[in-house]
Amino acid sequence: MKALCNFLFVLFLIQQVSAAENTAAHPDHPDNTSLPPGTVSVTVVGNGTVTSAALWDNPINCPSDCLGQAPGFAQLYANPAPGWCFFGWSGSATGSSNPLVEDFYPGGSYTATFVLIPTITGQPTNKGACPGSGVTFSVTATNAASYHWQVNQGFGWFNLSNSGVYSNVTTPTLSISNVAGLNNYQYRCSVSGVCLQSNPATLTVYTPPTTAAAGPDQTLCSSVGTTTMAGNVPGAGAGTWTKVSGPSGGAIAAPSSATTAITGLTAAGTYVYQWTIVNAPCTASSDQVSIVVKAPPTAANAGPDQTGVTTCGLTTVTLAANTPAVGTGAWSIVSGA
Repeated sequence: MKALCNFLFVLFLIQQVSAAENTAAHPDHPDNTSLPPGTVSVTVVGNGTVTSAALWDNPINCPSDCLGQAPGFAQLYANPAPGWCFFGWSGSATGSSNPLVEDFYPGGSYTATFVLIPTITGQPTNKGACPGSGVTFSVTATNAASYHWQVNQGFGWFNLSNSGVYSNVTTPTLSISNVAGLNNYQYRCSVSGVCLQSNPATLTVYTPPTTAAAGPDQTLCSSVGTTTMAGNVPGAGAGTWTKVSGPSGGAIAAPSSATTAITGLTAAGTYVYQWTIVNAPCTASSDQVSIVVKAPPTAANAGPDQTGVTTCGLTTVTLAANTPAVGTGAWSIVSGA
């Protein structure tokens, strides 16, 4: 028992010596309160203060008192002056969390930067484009210390990085090289860190028109004079028939119908029609079809019958059919040996 008491007495003396070492005044601390190992130092850039939570062993109220001692996990508060905003931390911590929650027991050096509150003079505006094309969003501001564009895909705002279709994400003008797949995404710009955000702007990606198909080429006789087109019905956009070339005539009965009738095809020749599907502002799609109209053949005249004594004993006769002006003629045996 006596040995135990002696041990406890020696331990008590060691603690007293340690406490005495820690009571030496710190030369940089204005109230001469001692700081044990793990001192936290704070620097203020700009116009504002940094204060510590009440539980600090030696509280901080910088710039007047910028050294302190925290009991492990604790908080530092960045307090901007009027007309200023908190820009962010640097040194032993980065980011813009306010308050800053850290394990301060190891000590560290923390810098709080304050900047003038910016003013946005030009907000980004809504944009629309077709797949495969690009757009830009722009913001203008005064007293801007930095820019960083953010995107909202429907589940909150996230900072963009210079990758994929995005570039210039930390400049006043965001560039998007291809809007495909980005319909209804929203974009905004954080100006001077978390100090100020622009209004959001929405990107609309237009649907391109259905690819036009005018149908197969056709051939008909002028005596028929009418045919029906076989264009495809657009799923996106609206279609219109136009006559590209050909003889006079060949009127389009219903230009917006994929299966319109073409009338008045009485003059022989090649008629070319175009089926165009439009869904503005995307590039239109078009396809052409040819209708070849042929004149009726010359009426056939096989010549007079050859009978009687004039053919008696003959093995060969000469037929006297007419020469066709339109078309070609050919003989065939209808009956007889």
